[in-house]
Amino acid sequence: MKSRVEKATIIGVGLIGGSLGMALRKTGFAAELVGVDHSNETITNAIELEAIHRGTTDLKEGVESAELIIIATPISAIYNVTSKITGYLRPGAVITDVCSTKAEIVGLMDKSLQEGVSFIGGHPMAGSEKTGVEAADPYLFENALYILTPPSVYEEPSLNIVKDMVKAIGARPLIMTP
Repeated sequence: MKSRVEKATIIGVGLIGGSLGMALRKTGFAAELVGVDHSNETITNAIELEAIHRGTTDLKEGVESAELIIIATPISAIYNVTSKITGYLRPGAVITDVCSTKAEIVGLMDKSLQEGVSFIGGHPMAGSEKTGVEAADPYLFENALYILTPPSVYEEPSLNIVKDMVKAIGARPLIMTP
């Protein structure tokens, strides 16, 4: 498969982020898949498990020049992550997340992100009782519903990138309001 994006970044390479990375690497969706995590050990494990091509603990380094950024952190960390990456994002970048709640996060992104950067909320209806990248599974999303919640005003190409990502991992996109 020809890569859909040159660089995709996953912030938070645990169970969900690692599973997304494994599935995306398997399909070749991104020419380069970068993982960002606070733990060097997690990054090393994610590389060894082929969830990412390379990793960093530096948010700026991870998101610079990325076309697609997937925030796979706990809900409690998304506000902090968003404030730290704003200003380092390339024009035209698309951000999505995997958090279960949407209205507040979509509102936050609408207020926080620089002009020219899009946000499409996401929530995969898949998971496990296990945690960490060691529990990641490239087939976790197979045939699962993956809810997408674009803001009231969005660019169709941004939604299409995220829909293509969802389809690439074997999930079924379902568009809903936040």
